[in-house]
Amino acid sequence: MVISREDIESYLQCEYKAYLQRAGKIGNKTEYELCFHDIQKKYTSQVVQKLRQSAEIVSVAEGIEIDTNIVKTRFNTIINGSITVHDFHVQVEVLQKVSIPSKVDDFQYVPLIISYKENPTKTEKRLLAVVALLLEEKLGYRPRYGKIVHGRKCRSTKVQLEAFITEASKVLLDMKNIWTEHLEPSFTLNAHCKICKYHDYCRKKAIDSDHLSLLGGVRIKEIKKWNNKGYFTINQLSYAFRPRRKRIRTHNDRRPYRFELKALAIRENKVHVYEIPQPLIKSNVQIYFDVEGIPDRNCYYLIGIVVVSEHAVDEFSLWANNEHEEMEILRHFLDIISRYKNYTLYHYGTYEITYLQRMRKKVSPYTLTIIDAVLKHCCNLLSYFHSHIYLPTYTNELKEIGKYLGFNWTQVKASGIQSIVWRRKWELTKVNAQKLTLQQYNKEDCYALITIKKLIDSIIYEKNMTSSTSQTVYCDELNSPSSFYSQIGEFSFPEMESITKSAYFDYQRERVFVRTDKSIKQSLTQKIRKKKRKKLKPNKRTEISLNICNKCQRQNIVVEKSISKQTIDLKFFHSGVKRWVTHIDSHVYKCLDCKHTCIPEQYKRITSQYCHNLISWTIFQNIVNKESLQQIGTNFYELFDIALARTVIYEFRDYIYTYYKSTYDQLYRKIVSSDVLYVDETPIKLFDEDGYGWVFANNKEVVIVYKSTREGNFLKEYLKEFKGVLVSDFYPAYDSLGCKQQKCLIHLIRDLNDDLLKHPFDDEFKEMTHDFTVLLQTIVKTIDKYGLKKWHLHKHIKHIKDVERFFSKILTTDFTSEIAIQYKKRFRKNTVKLFEFLNHDNVSWNNTNAEHAIKFIARHRNSTFKWFKSSRIGCHLKLISIYQTCCYSEVSFLGFLTSKEKDLLGYCQN
Repeated sequence: MVISREDIESYLQCEYKAYLQRAGKIGNKTEYELCFHDIQKKYTSQVVQKLRQSAEIVSVAEGIEIDTNIVKTRFNTIINGSITVHDFHVQVEVLQKVSIPSKVDDFQYVPLIISYKENPTKTEKRLLAVVALLLEEKLGYRPRYGKIVHGRKCRSTKVQLEAFITEASKVLLDMKNIWTEHLEPSFTLNAHCKICKYHDYCRKKAIDSDHLSLLGGVRIKEIKKWNNKGYFTINQLSYAFRPRRKRIRTHNDRRPYRFELKALAIRENKVHVYEIPQPLIKSNVQIYFDVEGIPDRNCYYLIGIVVVSEHAVDEFSLWANNEHEEMEILRHFLDIISRYKNYTLYHYGTYEITYLQRMRKKVSPYTLTIIDAVLKHCCNLLSYFHSHIYLPTYTNELKEIGKYLGFNWTQVKASGIQSIVWRRKWELTKVNAQKLTLQQYNKEDCYALITIKKLIDSIIYEKNMTSSTSQTVYCDELNSPSSFYSQIGEFSFPEMESITKSAYFDYQRERVFVRTDKSIKQSLTQKIRKKKRKKLKPNKRTEISLNICNKCQRQNIVVEKSISKQTIDLKFFHSGVKRWVTHIDSHVYKCLDCKHTCIPEQYKRITSQYCHNLISWTIFQNIVNKESLQQIGTNFYELFDIALARTVIYEFRDYIYTYYKSTYDQLYRKIVSSDVLYVDETPIKLFDEDGYGWVFANNKEVVIVYKSTREGNFLKEYLKEFKGVLVSDFYPAYDSLGCKQQKCLIHLIRDLNDDLLKHPFDDEFKEMTHDFTVLLQTIVKTIDKYGLKKWHLHKHIKHIKDVERFFSKILTTDFTSEIAIQYKKRFRKNTVKLFEFLNHDNVSWNNTNAEHAIKFIARHRNSTFKWFKSSRIGCHLKLISIYQTCCYSEVSFLGFLTSKEKDLLGYCQN
């Protein structure tokens, strides 16, 4: 069988296209294919002619069979040769002889292909690799590289083939299955379909089967993943969409594209809004622009502009006859934009932005400033359809969305691909009709943008005015399945929903069993009675009286009426705790002299029914025992017969946050003034976002800070007063700090151990690891015996010399293994920071102090933190800081809270 370059390229572009071609399926070639086939044919003949002219006639052969006998010939160039390997008879455009020794002789033949395109494509590089494999099979050696002659200047590019060989082997195997065994590959649409002669056939087949590849931008991996889950059609995929709780995102967060919601929009033929987008920037002038170019050449020849202001609509069409006029239409474009001050520049996709960014590299500094200003006013309308709005169209292409909205182009076949054909025809014929067609198409693209902007505005303001039409569905109005219930979310019939509700435990207990079971009826009655707040019996009564008027300070006062309060607290004993209720009596007094009504100040200061010990117990249970606020309320009722609403417990937490704010500030001042500081960070998953907790600790105090990212930019300001030694891991954010630093050697030991287990036979790396381990073991033995004292660590200067010898050996050795070279760079970078602890007292060689505090955070991470919002977690971490400090100082956290002290450092010392 004969396989041409076109056959192999067809397979590389689309496996199914190669199958249809082999099966003899007749397709209608697109204008694009016809146009560029002629261009490729003419270009090939020109290049071949040049090859003939550049070589001697006797050294050129045409149309010969390539086999081992070719070694005996004197041909330097072979044109349109053929290779027969097994069942393959492959045509090869050009082979050139190069002076590279092979297994057969002192030269090699390397493949050369010809392409009219300005830049070599990946398909052409893979094609070279396929030819190289066939040559290896036939001649006994594989060419190391191939050549591609391309572009108008006939440049020759060398392509190293090793990177494409594995893929080329698979291509030959699959093509053999298609050509000899007629195996049909899996069907899917791809980007090549737009210019393929089988476009109409495959498109109809995909629509008839409701194929998933109709969705624009979907990858084959995603289709396979959905197929494994049982979704084979767009209709089936639409049922996979579930509205989820929205996360609070920053402005720069990229929202994932939801193909399931796109499928749902297509199924229901309605616009679905996943999330209301931010309103478009209001400006006095709206400018819509569209750029046409030839991607292969990276040249731009047409800019269409439609300017919409309050009083008029202006149109501009900037045309470049050739690449030399590109700068001229750019200057004209910038002149038009510069006429307006308050404007927004609307475009669709990134092509226009890419154009401006490429052109800014070619202009003067003055023009560069103007382009930067223009870029700041750009608004990409396509981004709204990627993250917020889902239309019932297969793709988000401008033409498809425009047609859905009722906008029609003059040319039926109008598309970006077709515009390239029109431009090529104009370059060949210079017929003015082709130019007018392109300008009309470009202008209509700008008017299509106006239609799309109106849709976006209507969706935003329609929702805000709460008058949505039946054609628009807002996903926040859809029922979201709850994670707390196991019932079915949707029902085929309303009767099913009624039956399901009747099976709930509470429903049956309160509506069914209560009618027949007296014990259940009695327990439910008692439950209702218990929920009512009881009047608690006081343990103590006290009276607060007043002797003089608060205003005039005279004693001529009389009692006007009696008032009373009741406070609830906990009283702690040596072996237990007891509820303690205090009844407080007082009076409202009236001064006979100034007629002022007054109440004792001591009585007025009692603003809450619940006292400090009870609140402290609540916080202790929440932080230390990780009990939820709901569980704490239940425990209070069971243990102390105190009924607390959840809102009241929230108020407890706010009270403690405020009360101990000065205590946290005291810990921070102590931390930054200490001689050594241990720092580490850990991820925290919250209700509305994922952030990081940063732990700062010395030997006695701990401070924890919450940040929404892992970026360490805040460290310079936060630790600007710290002058000691910072002990940390190898996270690069710490390297920017100006203080002395000690890297955690335990982290380094772990990394060395893990990599040594992965490279057990690397003798260089094994020796390096052994030397470092022995050195550190010697130092650790001294520390175990004498502690972290500089005098002992410097004794006889033994350890200092050992460290110097180790670094001298590592940094002067020329390693050959990749992992050893990698660690050599790491040791060189951290030479000063690995053994800084030898020069100080009480500076540890590891970061265990900070890691110990992180362990407690990790225990909270999966139980309590997930219910916190980012606005509240900072205060909670401050209380954890106080608790951790109490633990480091071996002091009772509950004892500190109930003491009402705010000076934690003084409390720990006493």
